[in-house]
Amino acid sequence: MGSNSRYTFTFEKLAEVSSNDLVGHSVAGTLFIFALITHFYNYRKGLGFTYWWFLVNGYLIHLYMDGLAAYFEYSKTTHYLYSQMDARFLRDDKMVAIVSIGETFVMGPLCIVIALLYKSTKLEHNLLREVLILVVSSFQICGTVVFCAQPIWAGFIEQCGPEGCFTFSIFNLFFFWFSFVFCDSIWIWQPIKEIIKSYKRLELLIKPQVSKLKNK
Repeated sequence: MGSNSRYTFTFEKLAEVSSNDLVGHSVAGTLFIFALITHFYNYRKGLGFTYWWFLVNGYLIHLYMDGLAAYFEYSKTTHYLYSQMDARFLRDDKMVAIVSIGETFVMGPLCIVIALLYKSTKLEHNLLREVLILVVSSFQICGTVVFCAQPIWAGFIEQCGPEGCFTFSIFNLFFFWFSFVFCDSIWIWQPIKEIIKSYKRLELLIKPQVSKLKNK
């Protein structure tokens, strides 16, 4: 790995941090229970991938991992892993703060609302759901671009360190190429797919209403 590596990860350190992370485990468990309640509330079969995408995004990604755990440090374990992926989590970085606060208080709750709206068969709820999907997915793309733009401009110095991004050490492969590059890219192409699907569903919902108005 080299003496100039930015990474300080060891499994011993991870185990030590995790063993003293009662608050983090409690927050994770609480959100998991709320996710189960959300899922089984007015339960319906065959809700599809989009429902699960927003349910998991709401509770696990936006509220817990990116927000309460990594930024607000309610989970020492998750914060430790995030700091290995991106050193900006070790300091008061304004860009990380804006994105993380937005995920916690806006994106997370809106994703949960979208998941709940999937339980309804009312037209007005379906219309609202699709509009929210368009808005939230657009914000997900913008948030990912904003989050990644600064490291790209700085040459990934706080992600890879002086050793560079192309040494392909085991830590570089996991924390940079998988966790940062691959995982962040998911929140570019998947929201684009959700926007396209939602627009098509919105058209199907609106067309009959337009026809009814024309026939009056």
